[in-house]
Amino acid sequence: MTYQEIVKAIASLPVAERDSLLELIRQQQIERRPDEIAATGERVRQAVKMGTAQEFENVEDLKSYLQTDSEDEVHYIDRDGNPLSYHIKDLYPNKEGYDYVTSQGKIFDTCLPDLVSKYTGKYVVFEDGRAIDSDIDEDALLNRIWQTEFAISRRERYHGMFCELVPNLCSS
Repeated sequence: MTYQEIVKAIASLPVAERDSLLELIRQQQIERRPDEIAATGERVRQAVKMGTAQEFENVEDLKSYLQTDSEDEVHYIDRDGNPLSYHIKDLYPNKEGYDYVTSQGKIFDTCLPDLVSKYTGKYVVFEDGRAIDSDIDEDALLNRIWQTEFAISRRERYHGMFCELVPNLCSS
């Protein structure tokens, strides 16, 4: 079966079945994900996506910021089900940021069948049904897009931007 056939088959499914399939894919990704997540690396990726450090000019400065200590720690389960501890300053700074990233996640899931044929196995910075940029390396993508007009405006306006991996639907 070709990617095109898979995409068409997924797109033709009823919404409930498509949602179940996407959840199954997400669960398979979670199971394949390495057990060890570098705490700072994950916190940096989440903070970049959430735009919590909009005043920083690059990701290295953000990493330094995130390594500072804070007494206000929050225990958090990330989107992939991984338990993480975050300092309050690293979480969504406001409701608008949370709402923006959450709504983009829902749109991403809806658009996934169309994204698979072009972006399988790549991370995409995504907004309102279109991929802004993509790369197989999430850190490289975030570093590249960090100072673009798109990223700056999203960090200023929503305190966040949406970056996600497009799964390989053909893997078993």
